[in-house]
Amino acid sequence: FGYSDTWQLVINTGTTVAGATAGKGGDGSNSGLFSGDAGTGGNGGDAYAATGNAVAGNGGESGNRISDLNFTGTGGGGGNGGNATAVTGDAIAGDGADGGPGKWYKSSTGGNGGDATTVDGDAYGGDAGKGGNVFLGTANNGGKGGNATSTNGSATGGKGGDGGLVVTNGDAGDAGDGGDATAGKDAVGGDGGTGGIGGGMFNGNGGKGGKGGSAKGTTSATGGKGGDGGYGGLVGVGKGGKGGDGGDSDADSSTGGNGGNGGQGSTTGGDGGKGGTSTGGSSTQGKGGDGGKGGSSNGSKGSDG
Repeated sequence: FGYSDTWQLVINTGTTVAGATAGKGGDGSNSGLFSGDAGTGGNGGDAYAATGNAVAGNGGESGNRISDLNFTGTGGGGGNGGNATAVTGDAIAGDGADGGPGKWYKSSTGGNGGDATTVDGDAYGGDAGKGGNVFLGTANNGGKGGNATSTNGSATGGKGGDGGLVVTNGDAGDAGDGGDATAGKDAVGGDGGTGGIGGGMFNGNGGKGGKGGSAKGTTSATGGKGGDGGYGGLVGVGKGGKGGDGGDSDADSSTGGNGGNGGQGSTTGGDGGKGGTSTGGSSTQGKGGDGGKGGSSNGSKGSDG
């Protein structure tokens, strides 16, 4: 509209000085009756606040593939969470939305959690959305948890999304990794998501667990826990998913994240995830996850950090 730069500067400053809250992403549309994929949800809005808290928007919901007559369509992906940036206040990133389900073919991925950054406040990465489930076919992966960074405060990484499961026959989705955390005080890495169940009634491999997010702080740091692997093959052939590795940690007092347990499998169990390493003045290493049970062979236990 031809407004001057000075006028825009005044308006922008006035709307961010007391905090900012961004909007949620729009929802995806549904698929057609006989063909076509469902729409992906829109990303959540980013938020910036010079003073006060910045709260980003969540990702929009995916469209669903709901027709039993559409044999090749997929559910829409979940929208990503928005990023949040603050100076003196807290930064709270948006969460990713869940991936849309499928019916006869495959589902879609969960949205990623947004990243959060602040100077003097606390930062919270957004949690990721779950991968979509499917009745018959291939399930999809969970999103990644958002990272969190605070120069002088504390930070918490977002949780990784769980992998999608398969109700009858097919491979499950892998889980998303937890978000990393970096802070001037306390840092906590996000936990990895849990792998999906494969072949809920017949054949299929379980999904892998997500890795725990790393944590680097000054006062204390705790690495995120690795997610457990998913179950594979109820009565048919299937391998259990591998457990996710625990997140590493570094601070004056630090604790590495424990590895996730391997999933049970009708043929082979999944291996346990490795424990996260820990460095600093007082440190505790993460423990490796247990291997999953299998019909012909069990999974191996993960090594300690």
